[in-house]
Amino acid sequence: MEPSEFSISHYCLIKNRRIILNGEKLIEEEAHGDFPSFLSSVYKTFGSEYTKFYKMDLLSKLGILTTDFLIDFGSRIKKYNENDIAIILANSQSSLETDARFLETIADENKYYPNPALFVYTLPNVLIGEICIKYKLKGESVFFVSQTADFDFLRIYSENVFRNTKTKAIITGWVDLDFKQNYESILFLVEKNDGSSTDSSPWSFTATSMEDLYFEKNLEESE
Repeated sequence: MEPSEFSISHYCLIKNRRIILNGEKLIEEEAHGDFPSFLSSVYKTFGSEYTKFYKMDLLSKLGILTTDFLIDFGSRIKKYNENDIAIILANSQSSLETDARFLETIADENKYYPNPALFVYTLPNVLIGEICIKYKLKGESVFFVSQTADFDFLRIYSENVFRNTKTKAIITGWVDLDFKQNYESILFLVEKNDGSSTDSSPWSFTATSMEDLYFEKNLEESE
């Protein structure tokens, strides 16, 4: 079989109060406390000094933390310049959780006060903007909304970006949060293989590989 032109070098999954990085559990908390508390706890324990984190909506916090672990707070992408890295994300809920909270600020005409801090986050692609600002990235970017995680679509789109732009690495995946604060996030760092025998990523860049990691099939087999 011909070696793949692209591969998943790292991945990070956050759901069910767990953080899994490259198949290893970094965090597994008991099911107490709410989702915002879980995010704050993770940030205080592992996060870098980035005061803007506290101003973000929950979707952006989830995506930023997943990205932090994925790229090891920037160390895994230092070899690339700011235009080399694309970000291609998707979810099913858009910015619904923030939209619902913003609606509360304008629903009652007697207490009408549109909250500008919330309004800023009423688009899902703001998450990409936050990642780009933190890591000073200027490559291609797009955010899709679909009913389910369509990893084959993300693969096809990503490969087209690789082949039609100067992109050398892509952060892609699924970051989802609904207004009831049900959440899940999985991001992949996809890189071009250089064709040498040292290319030894355990994950090929295929929809099957991404689905297996998303559904934690690799963990089931190793436990």
